[in-house]
Amino acid sequence: MNILEIAILRTLLTKEEISIYALNKTLNESGIKTSYATVLRTILKMQKENLVNVNEKKDAKETKLLFLTNKGTAALAIEGDLSREELVKIGLEVWRSMLKKSKLPPIEKTLTEKFLAEVFADSLNDLKPKVNLKFFNENWFKEASATTSAEAFRKNEKKYRDLFESKGIWETEEEREKRIDDTIRLLEEDLEEDFVSD
Repeated sequence: MNILEIAILRTLLTKEEISIYALNKTLNESGIKTSYATVLRTILKMQKENLVNVNEKKDAKETKLLFLTNKGTAALAIEGDLSREELVKIGLEVWRSMLKKSKLPPIEKTLTEKFLAEVFADSLNDLKPKVNLKFFNENWFKEASATTSAEAFRKNEKKYRDLFESKGIWETEEEREKRIDDTIRLLEEDLEEDFVSD
């Protein structure tokens, strides 16, 4: 995979859907000097390889929009030669755009983005040695992604649980037990009232 292909995959990973024109503009703004024709030829090649695809929905200008396939994500992780730090950075971009409209308080939103970015990076790193792009299987990739994501979630949960608790965002074990005890007590009181009124 060449530098342009890696840059295209990376851009598509952080943008939900983008036109070829906007993709070309983004690439040039990020320092990769290229032309629309070169990007178009590269996209057509990558589409044949099932790394990117075109969404049949069109935007207001009747422009077909590009998106990254699962194989494209796997190819970026394997052949993109990205470090864990780079994957975390990409993960942050992805989660920031996804949580943009979230009503979470700012500190909770920031910590959630960081937590999910680390889960994203660890999941892709764990997938690297397991994926064969030549014999890529979509269903297997989805299952493997779910498994590695769950493992990465568990791996990062303890560190972030402590951080969330220290900021007062994630309830501690004591708070959780108190909440459960209070709920049980209220239920028992309701039951007693119901029993007495009968």
